[in-house]
Formats: sequence, C-alpha cells, structure tokens
Amino acid sequence: MIDRVLPLSLAFVVTACQPAQAPPRQPLPDADSPEARLVAERCGQCHAPPAPSRHSAEEWPSVVERMRVHMVRQANQILSDEETRIVLDYLMKHARTES
Repeated sequence: MIDRVLPLSLAFVVTACQPAQAPPRQPLPDADSPEARLVAERCGQCHAPPAPSRHSAEEWPSVVERMRVHMVRQANQILSDEETRIVLDYLMKHARTES
C-alpha cells in the first residue's frame, strides 16, 4: 500500500511547491506611449503590469495608493507625485467601463 501512496504523495508535494504560472500578459493599451512605458516600468518592478481594464476608473485611485504604501513597505522607490498622476491618468483612461 505504501508503495502506491508514496508516489502520489510525492507528486502532490512537488506540484504544490512549484510556483503558479502567471497567465499570459496582454499588451498594455498604447504600449509605445510614455505613459504605458512608465506603468510597465514602475508597476512591473514588483509584478506584471496590470491590465487597465482590471478596475474601473473609480477604483484605480485607491489601488494605486495601496501600491504606493506597499512600495514603501518593500523599500522600493515610491512613485513621485508626478509619476502617480501620469500612472493614474493612464489607468483611468483605459479602465474598465461599468456596464
């Protein structure tokens, strides 16, 4: 019985310990714009740049502020006020529209 259970248990442990594969990233809207490049660079220092359609324009300010706080906690370079404005404008411009 152990000779049957051990391989299954081992397979589960090996699978469970492997990092989840991130879903494929979609290109950012207007990917060549300075605003999209800033989002890719600054947001991408910790995670894949977010799809602007992930949140509504009303939600993005609190999301960006939460990320700024997280940047401080992680000792990353925080977004300047000007960078925050640019990132927010970009994300809100391309945000999910409420249906």
